[in-house]
Amino acid sequence: MAATVVQEQGGTTGATAPASYTVALPGPTTSGNLVVIVVVSDATVSTPSGFGLDKSQVNSDGHYTFSKTTAGGEASFTATPGVSAAGVWWVAEISGLDVSPLDQTA
Repeated sequence: MAATVVQEQGGTTGATAPASYTVALPGPTTSGNLVVIVVVSDATVSTPSGFGLDKSQVNSDGHYTFSKTTAGGEASFTATPGVSAAGVWWVAEISGLDVSPLDQTA
């Protein structure tokens, strides 16, 4: 079966610098699907609870990719920068994708 993006959502803090980002999907997830979060922030971002850090890269701003297999029924997640900071994010629920797809990172 081919991988399919079930749902996705992007967001931004705008000009504000909150202590955490609520990263939300439009609806609840289905058990066994992969959830991927990409965050770009002015500060270092901690790995959200239950997620693994797939890749981080700092080029002026920090860029982070996190993923996990969902237990189902989840719709929002919290990403926390080390200090209050502006940020943007994208989150997706993907079905039919190997739950541990990361082979290597540079």
